[in-house]
Amino acid sequence: RAVWDLRLQRQQQRSSVSNGGSGSSSGGARWQAIPLSDDHKPERPDEQLRIVLNDGRVQQMTDRSGKGVGPFRVWFKQLDYPGLAMSRAFGDTPCRRIGVTVEPELYVHRLTPQDELLVVASDGVWEYLSNEQVVEIAGRAGSAESAARRVVEAAEAAWRAVDGGQYVDDITAVVVRAAACRDGGGGGALSKL
Repeated sequence: RAVWDLRLQRQQQRSSVSNGGSGSSSGGARWQAIPLSDDHKPERPDEQLRIVLNDGRVQQMTDRSGKGVGPFRVWFKQLDYPGLAMSRAFGDTPCRRIGVTVEPELYVHRLTPQDELLVVASDGVWEYLSNEQVVEIAGRAGSAESAARRVVEAAEAAWRAVDGGQYVDDITAVVVRAAACRDGGGGGALSKL
């Protein structure tokens, strides 16, 4: 993912004593992840359409047997070049001719009293961690700085577990505590690998 934002809300989870539910009758807090952006992957239908209409193609690399391997990539129609694994990017000038754009998708969200955290992270965080995992990690941390550091550490551990430590993508996370911002204080922190 190029960049993802998550708005995290803390909500009360309650179950009635009379309904036989499996929760505590006194209630407890849980985190809810609300994605504020979408992946800019070439195989996303609207992204793929733009690329194809600009004489590009979207397909995976192939192994010796012709089987697709790895992520979908953007290629010139008649060349196995450039093989970009995203559909929106800064730089990568040759790709602009085949539909890769620098134009961002913009989402506007007004903070509400239920909004607790904002997590903005690079694709290296999201490759092996789900929204829910990131929410849980960031929500348990005491400070924004601790939350950002823990998200980065968890993402690095996930990469090392999956890839045997051979490769770790860029991993950057910014966490903002919304309450601190509403109160006029700091409340944000950056951590990166």
